[in-house]
Amino acid sequence: MAAFILGIYGFKDKRNWRTKTRSWLTVVLSLLTAAGLFVVVVFTYVFFHSANDHIRTVRSPDNGYTIDFYRWDAGAAGTFGVRGELDGPLWFKKRIYYERRTDNVEIDWISDSEVSVNHHILNVSEGDTYGYQ
Repeated sequence: MAAFILGIYGFKDKRNWRTKTRSWLTVVLSLLTAAGLFVVVVFTYVFFHSANDHIRTVRSPDNGYTIDFYRWDAGAAGTFGVRGELDGPLWFKKRIYYERRTDNVEIDWISDSEVSVNHHILNVSEGDTYGYQ
């Protein structure tokens, strides 16, 4: 952006043909660079962005813990599965559950701090996790 703005500002300098050419070259190259960067960003987002679908949000019986479950799919380049993230302070989340090659999630709270996710018991107060981290 700075090169584009300086190139346009350079059009005011009309001393000779070199200054005009330099301004045009700066404007054209900065626009081409910006367009190329935009294409790379769009390409990266479209082809390497995995799909994440929110399945559900569950709260502990005493409302002390909140877990969000997502279904993810890496497309043809990878696999699919389910992940659970424990809400922490501010905007932080901790991944506590990660299972590949499954589409559904069965959740039952055993107590205020123990949850059963697809028959795997996790104690969230002790920081238990399941699956690949």
